[in-house]
Amino acid sequence: MCDRLISCLLFVVCCLFGKRFNGDRSKRPFTNKWRQQAKKKTVFLILSCAVLLFTVFVHGIPALSGESGVGSREENFSMLLQQGRDYYDAGQFSQAVKVWEQAASSFASQGDGLNQALVLSNLSLAYQHLGQWTQAKAAIAKSLDLLQASTGTSQERSRILAQALNTQGSLQLVLGQAEQALDTWQQAAEAYRQANDQAGMLKSQINQAQALKSLGLYRRALATLTQVNQALQKQPDSLVKVAALRSLGSAFLLTGDLEQSQQVLQQSLNLAQRLQSAQDTAATLYDLGNTARARQDAKAALEYYQQAAAIAISPVTKIQAQLNQLSLLIETQQASAAQELWPKIQSQLDNLPPSRATVYAQIDLAMSLMKLSELSK
Repeated sequence: MCDRLISCLLFVVCCLFGKRFNGDRSKRPFTNKWRQQAKKKTVFLILSCAVLLFTVFVHGIPALSGESGVGSREENFSMLLQQGRDYYDAGQFSQAVKVWEQAASSFASQGDGLNQALVLSNLSLAYQHLGQWTQAKAAIAKSLDLLQASTGTSQERSRILAQALNTQGSLQLVLGQAEQALDTWQQAAEAYRQANDQAGMLKSQINQAQALKSLGLYRRALATLTQVNQALQKQPDSLVKVAALRSLGSAFLLTGDLEQSQQVLQQSLNLAQRLQSAQDTAATLYDLGNTARARQDAKAALEYYQQAAAIAISPVTKIQAQLNQLSLLIETQQASAAQELWPKIQSQLDNLPPSRATVYAQIDLAMSLMKLSELSK
């Protein structure tokens, strides 16, 4: 993945310095001054991406993981866990790491192996978002070691074990270990079953379908997703169901079943709106935009992206929606609207902390600016 991204950056640099703006100037929709500014901005973005790539080794986005739960027995520990979760949900992964490291040390000093394992699982997820793979592997390995040493088969232990296995599967998949990820998520589903957590079982099955697709086993992936869809319809309304439906809709998109993707995502959207969750609504609108785009419905896709960006609470979701909106505007040759949008995206990117999402966003914007400058010829 890293080699592919570096090659992509080299290609952009070559394109940037190997071509000049030429052609009939009277037909260009932008001024020379704007083109020079865009060119300088593109160079800056590419160099920024290169610097970030040295500190954040980029891999794919982790698959859906279990909720970062709070299982402490002391109120102050519970506050630390929740504070870390708040940072994590806000995309402030470095801050989440600091808080969860403190919580893990506190649980260790109290001899509370179960909750230490829980925090270490959360830590691994945060490390994954930061691209710190060595730390992510160490944290989840320690978490699983603690759980293995723990005696008993309580629902609490099974629940924490299931989350840790989900986290390990996410890490394995982004590291290219799809077969191991599939096996790990099968174990996670069994742990969720022992914890009597039906929603968790379904999330693990969605993850299994993603691993199956990575292995080229598309029929098995679709069969798994169909079973999950049937089971989800029987689940009570909740934000967990919203997220599961959204993940299922995205999985259908990845396997090319656009009609099922649209139907499931629309159900997720309706439920998110009924439960008045702005962030879940924004995330589902974003995925609906991707499905509409795959169906060649650019108008609907742009509307979905605009709505997602307008109500998103997470700055990452907002920027992702705007980046997709920008690339689609360029693709449909709406240059004026694209010229107006990209500086707004850049100003927001400047305020994002370093993470894999930030790296992807910088690269995405740089590539879009290259295409926009070509469109101006």
